[in-house]
Amino acid sequence: MDTKLEKLIEYSLSFFVFLLPFQTKYIVFSAEQNYNEVAIYLNYVIVLFLSFLFFIYFYQKNKNTKNFEIPKHYLIIIGLDLFIFISIFVSPILSVSLFKYLLFLFSVSLFFVLLNFNINLRKILLFFILGVFLHSSVAVGQFFLQTDFSNKYLGGSLHDPSVLGTSVIELNEGRFLRSYGLLDHPNILGAVVFFALISVVFLLIKYNFNFWQKISIYFIYFILLLSLLTSFSRSAWLAFSISFLIIFFSLIIKKDKGIFQKFIPFLSYSVLFIVVFLFILNSFIFSRFNLDSRLEEKSINERVGQINYSREIIGDHLWFGSGLGAYHQTLLDANPNLKTYEAQPVHNTFLLVFSEIGLWGFIFFVWFFLYLFKKSLAGENYFINLSLFSGLLIFMIFDHWLWSLPFGLLFLFFILGISLNISSDSYKFIAKNE
Repeated sequence: MDTKLEKLIEYSLSFFVFLLPFQTKYIVFSAEQNYNEVAIYLNYVIVLFLSFLFFIYFYQKNKNTKNFEIPKHYLIIIGLDLFIFISIFVSPILSVSLFKYLLFLFSVSLFFVLLNFNINLRKILLFFILGVFLHSSVAVGQFFLQTDFSNKYLGGSLHDPSVLGTSVIELNEGRFLRSYGLLDHPNILGAVVFFALISVVFLLIKYNFNFWQKISIYFIYFILLLSLLTSFSRSAWLAFSISFLIIFFSLIIKKDKGIFQKFIPFLSYSVLFIVVFLFILNSFIFSRFNLDSRLEEKSINERVGQINYSREIIGDHLWFGSGLGAYHQTLLDANPNLKTYEAQPVHNTFLLVFSEIGLWGFIFFVWFFLYLFKKSLAGENYFINLSLFSGLLIFMIFDHWLWSLPFGLLFLFFILGISLNISSDSYKFIAKNE
């Protein structure tokens, strides 16, 4: 086996993981809303290059193998792919659907690489954490300085709290910018940081680090946690709270004193830090949970309206959907009075999937998710994967970006691939004659 090729794949994968949260892109066809935009994303270009290298490696490694035992989840993906492909032909905006289909194929390719290449999980997670840490550092500065900047090379846009549409906390003193990092929305930042925080916990309870490495990791954890809090993402806060409870009670049941003793400092550190944050910024938090405030009433009404629109689209396109990536355009076509910025995807990934690829595609999507969830619970690290999937489920129930945005689709398959690597079982193609 060509070790140079293996090293090149390893370096390319590490580089991709570090840059994964960045939204650097070249817009090919612009649109009023980015749901109808066609663009070349840097992280997808890296995935294309990585996939090319890997399939050369995979062919060389298995060229003398005639028969494979194919794991079940690949067969489920094939079924999902079939109905996604069919949905393209009913789409009112063919170019966008074809573009999203290519992104889906690239995301599946990344998933395949993560499961079939002998990755260094510790290194991959460290690169992922460092990439998110840069976003968190920007996010903390955005909130405490209440200033922002744009940089097209990093994929960041300018967010002005005085402009309508910017995510803010409204107080009597004025409008205060929530943390975005370099991502499209504070809720996306909160979700990405959540996965980085769980990755930090996993690394420190499963691997050994020297004193200064631990100090550095704890500092990174502090910035990550602070950015999670200043995103004021309720779904991310909920996911983080539930995940820590899952880990805590799982370790009690597991009766592994060594791992439990490593986790307790994280739990104590997090609780203390959160209490201090709540004490200092209690007015911000009260406003975020005040359902009678203007912004919260508006948000609730919008989400109820989105669910009703989604039900109408599902009813009109039950079997094959409205077309992959075509929800926005379908909604505008069915409701001409809606303004472009009002035609938001329904804030529920499962409803959005059902709307776009129909009943059969939805069944395969849920089957794929549940099957991987079951498989990820095998092995001694089940409590970490239970936390990851709990977070995924929360974000999918309360938001749409994991399916609607190019970054979200790639990120979803990255997390699914990592979860199976965290599991102690192997999910690679198995040669029958070996």
